[in-house]
Amino acid sequence: MIVNNRELGFHDDGEISIVQSYPVFIYLITQILPIIVYFCPHIQIYSNDISYIFFLILEVIEFILVKNEIGFELIGIKWFFDPSSDEILQFSNRSAPYVPKVFESNVFWIAFFIEIALWIMTIIGTIAQKTLYGFIITFLVLGLYVTNLLIFMRGQSKALKEATDYTRNTLLTEQVEFAKVAENDEIIDNISNEDSYEESA
Repeated sequence: MIVNNRELGFHDDGEISIVQSYPVFIYLITQILPIIVYFCPHIQIYSNDISYIFFLILEVIEFILVKNEIGFELIGIKWFFDPSSDEILQFSNRSAPYVPKVFESNVFWIAFFIEIALWIMTIIGTIAQKTLYGFIITFLVLGLYVTNLLIFMRGQSKALKEATDYTRNTLLTEQVEFAKVAENDEIIDNISNEDSYEESA
């Protein structure tokens, strides 16, 4: 189910968040920072275990930001759970006929696929190195990315269907209005012809 609501409670005071101002920049930062924390050997917080926890926290923050705000700013879609609704999974999208900017849309989807490919390779590496803790953490992170991606793809499909329905309904409405105008013109012409006939008679 898609809810056509601009914010659904976010920024009701009219203030513009930093995500709304610089969505691509914030998105790339949230994508890159966890990678740096995970792979950079110089960023070690007390121990590897704490570094893994810090990395996982960053990934959870990224997951929440992308699903709630960044996705909405870049492709016009966000999702949430509503247990009180018939469909627990709900989508909010920008009202038709909104069309995402090509650059922002490409950045959003390409970065998603790159991240998933990266963590798949990382999981393979942890298996080869037999690091169980690293495998569990990266597997959880991969699960977050895949879940987010699949839900956004579903939301994109629903949004495209809604846009198609909107376009079709708009065209049908225009055709009906045109037909009404044509019928009115025909009636006026008939009346004019009858008046002319009576005057000539």
